[in-house]
Amino acid sequence: MDKYQELITHLKKDQPVLLVTKSKEKKVKHELMFPGQNMPEAAQKAWKKKELVWQEEQENWVKAEVFYPPVMLYLLGGGHISHSLAQMADLIGLPVVVIEDRPEFANEVRFPNAEVICQDFLTALSSIRLNPSSFVVVATRGHRYDQECLEFLLKKKLSYIGMVGSKRRVRGLKKNLEEMGITSEQLENLHSPIGLDIKAKSPTEIAVSIIAEIIQEKRTIFPAEEADLEVFKKIEALYHTGEKAVLATIVQTKGSSPRKAGARMLVFPDGKVIGTIGGGCGEAEVKRQALNVYYDGIAAIYQLDMTAEAAAEDGMACGGIMKVLLEPVGVLEK
Repeated sequence: MDKYQELITHLKKDQPVLLVTKSKEKKVKHELMFPGQNMPEAAQKAWKKKELVWQEEQENWVKAEVFYPPVMLYLLGGGHISHSLAQMADLIGLPVVVIEDRPEFANEVRFPNAEVICQDFLTALSSIRLNPSSFVVVATRGHRYDQECLEFLLKKKLSYIGMVGSKRRVRGLKKNLEEMGITSEQLENLHSPIGLDIKAKSPTEIAVSIIAEIIQEKRTIFPAEEADLEVFKKIEALYHTGEKAVLATIVQTKGSSPRKAGARMLVFPDGKVIGTIGGGCGEAEVKRQALNVYYDGIAAIYQLDMTAEAAAEDGMACGGIMKVLLEPVGVLEK
């Protein structure tokens, strides 16, 4: 099994994994590593910083990158705030699952871009796979449902748990939860009152404050460019269809660049792409270089200079320098 196939398999099992790619004397080797293993220096740095680490010495290089299970947003309750939240989450590419027990609020017409589960909250929560990459907003229609959900959620290790409610309601709920055995440490993980303080009043404004807080928390917990799910789904499909493509990953940037280390796109021989490393003329040039790698079958590094003088001649927006790793992926000829 190819290492990218193995990587995808581990992510599906909700397991964080570190991928180390090394090139020595132009021979590329991939290795998967996990917490608790002895790791080389680059891998240790990547695990600690939660960011892609790139080390280069002449023609030899090492790329170490941590991958986490995909971030998901779970909305408990299908009311006005959740309706606006689902729309905003879709705009920023955050997958959404809505849980609501009332059919008139739990349907694909109301939430066209989300997975909708129409069940009572505890039954639904018990059936889904929550993990450390999960973000949950509790916005049910009643105090009793909020309490039941929080008693279940606060015992789990999640990235974010927030609850919609007034300060008075929150105080009473926390007191009840403590009496039910929820520890003060667990209660500290609850974001409530929820959202950034932007003086929001309407449901839509409150949703803006919540999605802003979620972005803030997500970028704090996972500071690197997140793995594009569509890119990895297509890489997995390549091994089943017998096709190949080229994976372009930004490994290093200097100055002002449209995307940072960890951003990636998949390039096909017909010029189509999945994902983006910033768009424009710069991305187009990387696509051209990727086609060379496609036909050669050998990984390569391409440096894209978008600084003022170099970029002006090619019509690129002024920016910095991006170093891009181009790797053939899929079923490669022996």
